[in-house]
Amino acid sequence: MRATANFDLQDFNRMCWTLSSRKNLDRSQLLISNDDAFKVWCIFNFLSEDRYPLTVVPEELTEAMGGSWVEERYEDYKLQLTSSQQSLTCWALIGLVGSGSFSKGTERQALSMGVNGVYQELIMDVLKQGYILKKGHKRKNWTERWFALNPTSISYYVGEDLAEKKGEILLDGSCGVEARATLRASSQPPPPPLPDKDGKKCLFLIRASHKSFEISVSDKKKKHEWILGN
Repeated sequence: MRATANFDLQDFNRMCWTLSSRKNLDRSQLLISNDDAFKVWCIFNFLSEDRYPLTVVPEELTEAMGGSWVEERYEDYKLQLTSSQQSLTCWALIGLVGSGSFSKGTERQALSMGVNGVYQELIMDVLKQGYILKKGHKRKNWTERWFALNPTSISYYVGEDLAEKKGEILLDGSCGVEARATLRASSQPPPPPLPDKDGKKCLFLIRASHKSFEISVSDKKKKHEWILGN
């Protein structure tokens, strides 16, 4: 099968997840949602050894989970495993993460935030993310959206759960950022920042090939970070 130009890897992953999870996943002990279980499944596929059946080694898992993972508790768990159990299958991993056995928080929200943080970094290659204000193109109202910046695009969603994607800005050669007023002659001082508008401050424009996006953030530091992508 040959991939088409508009092939969406995430849609393909979700289709594979739907088909495989129906048969293999036991949800009875899970504290996480089906969407978070899907994200753990993606993390597993990213970290797994390149041979079948797919497994993930604990060292890679501990490093990937970072601050959301209680390493000491997981080390105690590993000591109880036999030599043939020194790697985890996909469904075993989802069970461990989804039950909150080794997470710093066992509440559903804490687990979800931990899983989503790792998913964003490893799978979505997110450089920066957070809530910022975007001005609408039709109704011209300002709406808070969850923005996620990666090396090739900026995606924005209704909320940080990424359940409803509202749009995407491709960061190609025609895309640019405008943070200051119209340039003056080189002999004059640098132009001032874009003026406040509609009661919103710290404005900048993202000019894409098809349209421009007016953005407002809470302070100068965040404006600088978003423009530089750090």
